[in-house]
Amino acid sequence: ESEPQRPNMSRRVFYSAVLLLLVAMMCGAAGSVQAQGHGTGDGYTSGGKSLVQLQRGYPFANTHVPGHIFRNPHLVNVSGTLVAIAGAQFNGPEESGSTSMNLMAQISNDGGVTWQTYTGPNGVPASSSPQISSLVPSETFNPFLAFVEGCGLMNGVKPHYADKRGRSGLESVIHFLHTGPGKEGNLSMNSVSMGIFLFHALQPSDIVGFLNDASTPITKMADNTLVFPVQFLTLGGSTASTIMYWDSDKQHWTLGKSATHAGCTNPSILEWEDKKLLMITSCNYGRRRVYESTDKGNTWTEALGTLSRVWSNSLAGFGHHIQSGFITATIDGRKVILLTQLEYPGRYGIAEIHLWLTDTNRIYHVGLLPTGDRATSSSLLYVNDTLYCLYNAGFGSNSGTFFLDLTSWLRSIWHALNTWAAKDDALSKQCSSGAADTALSGGKCSVPIPTAGLVSHLADNFRLGEWKDEYLGVNAVVRGAAKKAPNGLTFEGHDAGAEWPVAGKQWPTVPLHFANYGFTLAATVSIHEVPTGITPLMGLKRIGNKTLLGLSYDNNMGWIVMPGPYPNYETKWEPNQTYHVVLKKCMTVWAPCTLTGNICRLWACLALLMNYGTRLRTSTLARAMSS
Repeated sequence: ESEPQRPNMSRRVFYSAVLLLLVAMMCGAAGSVQAQGHGTGDGYTSGGKSLVQLQRGYPFANTHVPGHIFRNPHLVNVSGTLVAIAGAQFNGPEESGSTSMNLMAQISNDGGVTWQTYTGPNGVPASSSPQISSLVPSETFNPFLAFVEGCGLMNGVKPHYADKRGRSGLESVIHFLHTGPGKEGNLSMNSVSMGIFLFHALQPSDIVGFLNDASTPITKMADNTLVFPVQFLTLGGSTASTIMYWDSDKQHWTLGKSATHAGCTNPSILEWEDKKLLMITSCNYGRRRVYESTDKGNTWTEALGTLSRVWSNSLAGFGHHIQSGFITATIDGRKVILLTQLEYPGRYGIAEIHLWLTDTNRIYHVGLLPTGDRATSSSLLYVNDTLYCLYNAGFGSNSGTFFLDLTSWLRSIWHALNTWAAKDDALSKQCSSGAADTALSGGKCSVPIPTAGLVSHLADNFRLGEWKDEYLGVNAVVRGAAKKAPNGLTFEGHDAGAEWPVAGKQWPTVPLHFANYGFTLAATVSIHEVPTGITPLMGLKRIGNKTLLGLSYDNNMGWIVMPGPYPNYETKWEPNQTYHVVLKKCMTVWAPCTLTGNICRLWACLALLMNYGTRLRTSTLARAMSS
């Protein structure tokens, strides 16, 4: 699937016009997902503390079944003790029927200042049954990490097996690392065998095996359901991701009934709202897609109106083995998402890790982590007002796992959260551009500007050709003569204006990617001089300067809506009057219409709300709204 062309939201005002209010809002666009049926080099340095040197290979002498190696790092808090897991190796059952296991981990009891090698846990015999084990999660069995045995694309897929009834299916082993009462010494491992039966003729979308040896944290939802993501291969040769969860009624692990789009792997999950799971994946065509499910994986919906396709993926550099941190954190009483993103700024194979913050509407780049330039997988842990990162770096026998204490980085996160809250409070006291009947008196209004879902705001923060986003997001680029006005800018001359890029310099991260599917952009403008012809005021264009939708004005005092043009002389503009213009796009169908409140319909709206009689203070906003 190819990436759609990304438009730019442009506003060009000529012949001395004052841009007073801009509002960009996301419509609640979401894409429906079709369910897939399925029964370092030498001299390398790092900013982190080295924990474990990971070797390229491991000995498999005298083993009856090839071993499974898990290399992704995981950092967990077990009863106040930090447990850093650099990797694990599992060998298949020998004649004794037991599974041998080697967990490469270290522990710290002082917040990562000093580390000790962890000497446990001990392997537990694996079940020989093709059924999912009946081992029940409880207070004494609290699994927090799952190691899912899989097969690589280069090695083919696992063969199907047939049980005594003649049913076909697949078999895999999942190893659960869990805790019991007490300190870290009670960590133990259970290896359970599971089978998925296929009661019908095989279809191309049927699962034939889990993809690669993948380790993943287990999430405990608000309703105490245990859930973790899995990636798999299908009979048709594609890959996809879904979840497994503990079904307390049936007392076994259950596979989600639907999955992501084909080609989406490396899944990570979290619970964002009550019973709502978010899953971020890396997809073949170059972006990381985010999906949401409120029914434990029975259906998945791509979150096009929020986070999906904002970040690029890492498949081009390292394949299906790379995982990133993706966690929730409650900071100063506000629930947010923190994630790490692997990016390639230059040469192939040279990667660096960036830390990002989001509340699912606004997105803030916290910074580039001091990991060097050969980082790969990473994980995050937020506990007791501290933030940590564990990551892998280097290649082959020179690879290693490193620990970072990111607690000092919380200052930047606090700054972003406090800025968002302060801007919300200030804007809520201003008047909505859609409240034509608002009583403006004493600086108060009956209908404040809504801030739920607000993404960006451009006011009078202008410096060195950039119009700064008050919400610390994407800045607009100013061209031509411009000077500050109260809470806005005045553009002078034919070539003066501003462009708010949806894509371009932000690649590989595109915080305004939602504009490809739905948004609302509003501006309060005042035109000071009559032009000599048709002059663009505000619009949306693709790369290549093709205008998709826009508004212009002419020397006959009329408004012209694009596409068209269709001059409107019934409602004429007047010099030095204040007008509130709203551009709304929902999904992909375009048409001019009148603004009908905050309802996001399946077309675009371009509306003129006539002069209120009072000039509003200028400000610039970006906002996400539900449909």
